[in-house]
Amino acid sequence: MALQINLPVTAIGLPCGAAYARVATYRGNKDKVYAWVEVHANSAARENQAAPVAQKEYEFDLANLQGPLLPALYGMLKLLPDFADAIDC
Repeated sequence: MALQINLPVTAIGLPCGAAYARVATYRGNKDKVYAWVEVHANSAARENQAAPVAQKEYEFDLANLQGPLLPALYGMLKLLPDFADAIDC
């Protein structure tokens, strides 16, 4: 499960038009869930275990998540500006 996004700025200074974003880890407590998202230049870079070109932690209220946790996290990510035009992949 992952999202394809357009990443105009990366840690390496180059844009990635078909960047591959995935929830690498998540953790939570009774109120919040924190998702650590790694973004690779593309799916091939992820498959070849290349270093991420971006990474960030996102925080969500547990009450806003519905259904199985991982699909719910991806659904919530798609509501954020960073993932506005994301495509499931």
